[in-house]
Amino acid sequence: MKLEAQLAEILPPGSVLTSREAKRPYECDGLSAYHQVPRVVVLPQTRQQLEDIVSLCGRHHVRLVT
Repeated sequence: MKLEAQLAEILPPGSVLTSREAKRPYECDGLSAYHQVPRVVVLPQTRQQLEDIVSLCGRHHVRLVT
């Protein structure tokens, strides 16, 4: 199963952003000279959701940027 689908199982509806337009606000942080649209943006609401996301990313060898 794709990572995005597994994240959608962990989080409530609307908490997994996959469209380019929805992810654009997250393409940079304080280093505005470097821009990259992320693969996916997740918006956890609980500590358990965050722990599940970190675990899932680890199993998929996906870097996590907070």
